[in-house]
Amino acid sequence: MSKEAEFLEKIAREAGAITLKHFKRAKVEYTKGHDLNVVTKADLESNEYLVSEIRKKFPDDGFISEEKGEDNSEAERIWIIDPLDGTLNFSKGIPMYSVMIARARKGIVELAAIYDPVHDDLYMAEKGKGAYLNGERAHCSEATELHASVGGFNVSYRQRNVEVLKKLLAASPQEKIYSVAYYAIGTIAAHVSAGKRDWMLSYGAQVWDYAAPSLLLAESGCKVTTDDGREWTLKDKVMLAANPKLHAKLLKALKA
Repeated sequence: MSKEAEFLEKIAREAGAITLKHFKRAKVEYTKGHDLNVVTKADLESNEYLVSEIRKKFPDDGFISEEKGEDNSEAERIWIIDPLDGTLNFSKGIPMYSVMIARARKGIVELAAIYDPVHDDLYMAEKGKGAYLNGERAHCSEATELHASVGGFNVSYRQRNVEVLKKLLAASPQEKIYSVAYYAIGTIAAHVSAGKRDWMLSYGAQVWDYAAPSLLLAESGCKVTTDDGREWTLKDKVMLAANPKLHAKLLKALKA
């Protein structure tokens, strides 16, 4: 593990410990945009800690943070932070949330961590070095049939998402698919990267939701694209990920 990865592990674990102090006791401080997009004190304290520690270590780097926006985002290296992904779950005492941190250089994510503090599970990846869960190599699942796989899909079923579900159902020989609504993209991505789930498809999320998952999934052996098959970039708001064989079938269904 590189020195930078060791630093990333340290701050991910420390930020997770901060959130745990508030778990099952957190009150919603305010909402953003709609009533289900909540922010708690844990989000803010985790974010403050992460930004402070990174600035001490890498003062010339920039930031994109869910809670504080952008700072020096034209820098060569950018830290992309979701200090508490799955805040609605967290605010209800549901143990399905994570701390997500990624670092990108010139628009390419090269370091990522997703930490689940409730279960003490740390998912990490360095570009070109594989994905890991608690220090052990992690791999995406080998499922190849849509009807025999379990995915993670959007929890907000707008008309576009209903049409997507119809396409996936039509592509299944049994006209049946299995998907789980996590309300936490980091948890979905982490589980897919370790083969606990088979695919993920997400629409409309932000760069802090996708940056760490993009590298973790790719390094676990998943193919990571948009829903039209283009290689995923930091500018995209749609992510499709699965092992290459299952990804091809999902993509074919979405293009139908």
